[in-house]
Amino acid sequence: MKNETGKAPTIQWYYKDWLSDKKLQLASPTTRGIWMNLLMYMIDCSLDGDECEGGELTNLTTRQIMQLGGCIESEAEAFIEDACAYAFCDIFVTSHGDVTIKSRRLKREHISRISARDRKRKQRRNEQGEFEGRKDVTPQTHRAPTPTPSPSTNYNAHFIQFWEAYPNKVDKKRSYKIWNKIPSIETLLPTILSAVKNQTIFREQKKSRKEFVPEWKHPSTWLNGECWEDEINIQPEQELVDL
Repeated sequence: MKNETGKAPTIQWYYKDWLSDKKLQLASPTTRGIWMNLLMYMIDCSLDGDECEGGELTNLTTRQIMQLGGCIESEAEAFIEDACAYAFCDIFVTSHGDVTIKSRRLKREHISRISARDRKRKQRRNEQGEFEGRKDVTPQTHRAPTPTPSPSTNYNAHFIQFWEAYPNKVDKKRSYKIWNKIPSIETLLPTILSAVKNQTIFREQKKSRKEFVPEWKHPSTWLNGECWEDEINIQPEQELVDL
């Protein structure tokens, strides 16, 4: 996205947050430089539209991290290790080695922008409706209102079960696309629901021990990464659900 001068717009940078982020400062200078590059690409995606999930780079290969981060393979691998170890961002590595990286701040701001746009669209529709109501003073024959379709009309029952169980309800449409791409997804439903429940218990146990608990993954990321296969260690005194 460029302004009238042909240049990309300026961005608001929280430099004090960068310098005071203790987790980030534990990482190597090379890792911090790669992270800075990736943040710029996340911001650029957010500005350019819907082709990229705002604040998130999804399913990157090591080679793509090398290209975006301007680094060699060993540095890209060290970045992934640092990000997992120090948790200065949300990072998820699939069993196939693909990596999804998310900036928590940029993700929150992206969701906030979407909500603001939705509110403005609703306000414009309401204002347009009031204007047309004042303009049209001719009595109208009463008609029964057309039923509004349920938001879940286009989603199958198995996906709805997953959606209702999963705590982070973000971008339902994209999550449903990922759901439909998973082979034999219907037969995996009991395993998926059990995994969500067990992971919820595991997270609550970590919170009770005052340990760091990252945000729930984006549901499309969780599905795409086959995270129902993640190994977790629930305390023995807790009730277990077989995976």
